[in-house]
Amino acid sequence: MNPKTRQRLAAETSKYSSRLILAYKVASLAISVLSVFWAIIFAFQGSVVLAVGQIALTLLCLLSLKLANAGRVATSLYLTQLALLCFVLGICLIFDVPNGAIPRVSHLFLLPLAVLGFINFKSNRSPIQAALVGFCLLGFVFLASTNYALPFAQPIGDEIRTYGVWVNSISATALAAVCVYALQAEMERTDRLGRSLRDALWNEEFSLHYQPQVDLEGR
Repeated sequence: MNPKTRQRLAAETSKYSSRLILAYKVASLAISVLSVFWAIIFAFQGSVVLAVGQIALTLLCLLSLKLANAGRVATSLYLTQLALLCFVLGICLIFDVPNGAIPRVSHLFLLPLAVLGFINFKSNRSPIQAALVGFCLLGFVFLASTNYALPFAQPIGDEIRTYGVWVNSISATALAAVCVYALQAEMERTDRLGRSLRDALWNEEFSLHYQPQVDLEGR
């Protein structure tokens, strides 16, 4: 890795607190474990498509972890949000179809995803990030308010969804708690920096230094 690339990655990583990066890695690892769990369940039930989808989600989360460890935090966050948004929408509209006995719960993951996007938006104020947050919130409201499913939907059997309601609800709530923790860490870091700058200004701790500019000949 050349010095310019290393410097750019260091600058990108510095936009995020260490606690935020840790929370993101924990969340990615938790989703990976949950996906493996569901892949095994679906494989035993003979739902090959769902099992393959869960394995693909696991590989995606592992790729995101690798990018985060390499310092590409922003890229990792964008990739995770876009992929999870598409995955959750697909699961809700094709497989997690509510009925009179069991509600739809997969859409609950859109809320922590929206919080994660908001945290990233505070550091990278891009239209793409704002759109991702908006789509997550709109998707959550729509799926929570209707029983809509695509015409070719293949609902998961109630024998699995009975337990899935509890597993996914608990998992989504835990991920939301992790995202709130990460948001608090970012807010505390901003407040701490602001307080330090105000204190330094009040105590006249700033000083001005001049550095001479010279060419290769020493002029």
